[in-house]
Amino acid sequence: MLDWIAGNAKVLELGVALVTLFVWVGYLHIFLMSFLRQRTPVVLITTGASHDEQARCLITNMSSEPIYLLDVIADVRAGDERYSALVTERDELSFGDVTRPVERTNLGPLQGGAFLDIGSIAEVLHRVERRSGLKDALARAEELTLTAAFASGRASRIVAACRAYRVNRTADGSLSFVADRLMARQLRHGLGRWRVMQRLKAQLSEDLGRGVRPARLDIS
Repeated sequence: MLDWIAGNAKVLELGVALVTLFVWVGYLHIFLMSFLRQRTPVVLITTGASHDEQARCLITNMSSEPIYLLDVIADVRAGDERYSALVTERDELSFGDVTRPVERTNLGPLQGGAFLDIGSIAEVLHRVERRSGLKDALARAEELTLTAAFASGRASRIVAACRAYRVNRTADGSLSFVADRLMARQLRHGLGRWRVMQRLKAQLSEDLGRGVRPARLDIS
């Protein structure tokens, strides 16, 4: 046995070196994946404080890195019709209602672990009414989908998250909003992210066409 080991020492050394290499590569892969998960933006879209139209719409940054909220898109299904609008600006508030003008917008950075109240469901639906031509949103809406688009400090491309709410009506006319899934769907790649980007670019082009100086980032 010892003679065999002595005669094959170089082969054994090579085998041990390869096994050691594979072990270190495995550790490096685990460390890298853990690091990337910590750095990947994760956003929650939730409602709280109520189950009816007064429920607050909350956007929470669950990642450790700060993110910048670019826009919030609301899509409303009313029968066979669909309406869409950007609901980032809180124009239901007048300048006299706020102490600082910045309080009339939801645009801005969101630190890790922080959340943003973008308004109640009723306020969001009223913004859709003013910007899309939808009439009687609270009476007609059957589904509300919120999509939050944001940029991270280390990326040149947007990422987004979305969550849909089904509208339930009782016999007495009261409303409740039930989410279609437990967590918001993260749109970091693929067709979903591309669609969000196209919608934001279309809004930017519309602002430029009206001669409005764009306040949003043109992220390619």
